[in-house]
Amino acid sequence: MKFFIESVTTYSTSGKTRKGYAIQEAIKPFEHILLLDKQAFKAFYYIIKLLVEVCNARYRGAELFTSIHKLDAGGQISVHPRKTGSETAVVTISYAMVLDEYSEADVRQLLDAMVRTYAPDIYDDFKARISGR
Repeated sequence: MKFFIESVTTYSTSGKTRKGYAIQEAIKPFEHILLLDKQAFKAFYYIIKLLVEVCNARYRGAELFTSIHKLDAGGQISVHPRKTGSETAVVTISYAMVLDEYSEADVRQLLDAMVRTYAPDIYDDFKARISGR
């Protein structure tokens, strides 16, 4: 299974500290990157945790933590201070699992089947347009 890093969101208030800046700048280049398998995803998360540990040891300021929130087809990784209600995250990384890959022919075939099944009243017009008639 592949994992697509949809977005890397940084927060300006957190990026003003050396710790926040270092973490944000190290993670930003991963936006819109495809991780090729579960091992790559695990390594990505593990290395982020190591980065946070190193920054906590090197720089002053509130201790930061890394957490992951899994959803059905993706989730979010966040780097944040301990939650007391008023802190903002340093960075959040939204990711999605890539469920399948389609060629042009696959896209045409799947859309044809979906329109035929779920919108039969427009299927003939759709088929004519997609065929270029």
